[in-house]
Amino acid sequence: MDIDFRVVKTSELPPRFRPPTGRKSYRGAQRQVEARKSALPDPFRDVLGRATEELTDEEEIVLLNRLETGLDADLSDPGCSQKEWKSLVANGLKREANRFMAAAARMQQEG
Repeated sequence: MDIDFRVVKTSELPPRFRPPTGRKSYRGAQRQVEARKSALPDPFRDVLGRATEELTDEEEIVLLNRLETGLDADLSDPGCSQKEWKSLVANGLKREANRFMAAAARMQQEG
């Protein structure tokens, strides 16, 4: 079974799938994100900043957790170039998207 998907901004999603607006972050989420990002190499931090600008702090924390366990690289490795980080992050995001798309397809098949 093939699943096609495209990347969209959250503002392009139907309203029921958009993250809540004006919602306060859960306690310390923004500080946690900032602390975790400050420990990352600059090239990775730059790539991550562009990739996550539409995410809430909570979503960004979840993404960081998944990247830490799913990437084939140490997130604190200063030896990777920005291009290498971009490729690693893009592949990680695609894996996550594929997991969600497969779950959606299963739900549709169950009808």
